[in-house]
Amino acid sequence: MQDDDKTVIMSPIGIQKPLDDTAPLSSVNSLQVILLNSPSQEKSFFSQGFTIGRSNDNDFVIVDNMVSRHHLKINIEYGEWYIQDLGSTNGIFIDDHRISGDYKLTLPSVISLGKGGPLIQLQLADHTPVKKQQADISDDITQFIPAQTTSSSSPAIENLDTDDIKQRFFTENNDNAGEYTQMVRRVIHEDKKKNTKKYRWGVSIVFILLCVAIGIITLQQSHYREAALNMYYQTKALEVDISLLEIKLRDEASSSLQDSILLTRQKLYKTQEEYKSIINNLNAFKFPVKLTRIIRHKIGLGSSSPSEYERELIQTVAEKFGESQLELSDDFITEVHHYISKWQASSRMKTAMKRLNENNYAPVILSAMKKERLPTQFLYLCLQESNFNSKAIGPETRFGIAKGAWQFLPTTAQEFGLSTGSMTDEPSYDISDERFNFTKATEAAAKYLKRIYSTEAQASGLLVMAGYNYGHNRVKRMIKKMPNNPKERNFWRFSTQYKIPDETYQYVLYIFSAAVIGEDPKYFGFKFKSPTL
Repeated sequence: MQDDDKTVIMSPIGIQKPLDDTAPLSSVNSLQVILLNSPSQEKSFFSQGFTIGRSNDNDFVIVDNMVSRHHLKINIEYGEWYIQDLGSTNGIFIDDHRISGDYKLTLPSVISLGKGGPLIQLQLADHTPVKKQQADISDDITQFIPAQTTSSSSPAIENLDTDDIKQRFFTENNDNAGEYTQMVRRVIHEDKKKNTKKYRWGVSIVFILLCVAIGIITLQQSHYREAALNMYYQTKALEVDISLLEIKLRDEASSSLQDSILLTRQKLYKTQEEYKSIINNLNAFKFPVKLTRIIRHKIGLGSSSPSEYERELIQTVAEKFGESQLELSDDFITEVHHYISKWQASSRMKTAMKRLNENNYAPVILSAMKKERLPTQFLYLCLQESNFNSKAIGPETRFGIAKGAWQFLPTTAQEFGLSTGSMTDEPSYDISDERFNFTKATEAAAKYLKRIYSTEAQASGLLVMAGYNYGHNRVKRMIKKMPNNPKERNFWRFSTQYKIPDETYQYVLYIFSAAVIGEDPKYFGFKFKSPTL
């Protein structure tokens, strides 16, 4: 419905007669009227007196049975707004009090037309014209909106709310919209395409810069990694030298040997400090390493891997065994995680650790390993050999019968000072066989491990395990074919260059994974206290 210069919008609740286009909407004294209990909360603005009622000759029409034909009048005098009841049937209520006569309004204020009738909110208008507020969605739209629309099917744009404008101009439906609406849609669509292209270019540039930064960091990381590896294996070579000198000193007391050991140890300490400094620099690159690992996993280039905490525990144990954490592959870490799961699924570790604690064997093992300057984590080698059973007897082999907690064969036991007794070749317990004496057998085992550690294993704890295993003759022959220096003779080279016997491979992984569990038993679901910490 249209008048000469006013546009009227009808709703299920009432009729709104907005202010004339010439009304000073930006005036400080403009009053905004909002019908609260209407679905769309119709609103109008007035800068002078107006009436509200059910009859169409009112300035603000509300079609409701509670509203009289001419319900109330609101006037402005000297900048103050007053409300007057025009003899309505159901009255005017503010805060549940019925208003009579001229009543000065305190703004904002909510008025009820009748007890429980329609609610009207009165408040001073915003200084910004309503047309400007409604056109905030897009500055591009307003320039295409005419002051008056002649189409009877299209209400004036100043009476459309935000949702109406979005529905009309931002929809992509090919409905029967007019030529003007279709034109605005095309403009918005073209503008959206341009902005999308700009956004994509921006994202591409950021991504390229990120890739360049990661590339530079990766190159720096590679440089530090190579330097750290060289320094690390220098320390291993010095450790081998010291171990050989200590073994020689045991057989041949000499002050010159002691001086050589002292000088070599000083050099070792200095090299270790340099190595730690390089590792600290490498730690600065942990974020891109983790980011790369995450990306590889997300795009399917990496299998599911253990948590970062487990990875750090594995790296810690590798270094304690004399292996470089820098050469740990994701495949090896995953394998260790697999063997940890095997320990968790079995009661063997629980039973063995209980025996270790009940017999107070841990201090004996730790003391022997420290005396020989060996990693205390070799305690778990005894776990794999016999479950810490000092009376264990192995199967008969062509090399003899292995006995005791450390499962010494007769010849090896005798070589390291253990008496094997008169029942050496019988699968029986013999109290005179020192292999069954836990303390003596442990001291002999530490010396044997020291020998392997200093010679064929070249300070590689994992190669020591492989050499100790009782398929060791074949394994030792394979190890001795490798170059005689720690950088080339270590478990990582050994495992990639040779097909390790399954028995030896499983032997090493069981010991290593047990040592990882021993770093934090509670984390892995075990109740024993770590014996090596």
